[in-house]
Amino acid sequence: MIGEHVYEDPESKVVAEVDETEVITATRAAELLATIIDKYSLPATVNG
Repeated sequence: MIGEHVYEDPESKVVAEVDETEVITATRAAELLATIIDKYSLPATVNG
């Protein structure tokens, strides 16, 4: 977005707690996407 004016409204931010069962970890996402990562030779690094 080079040259674009991006405005952030801090008053509209919302932090919501989610149920643990609705969260997916980076490790689990990598496991689920392993075939695509392998097919397209994407880096499969997961930090943390």
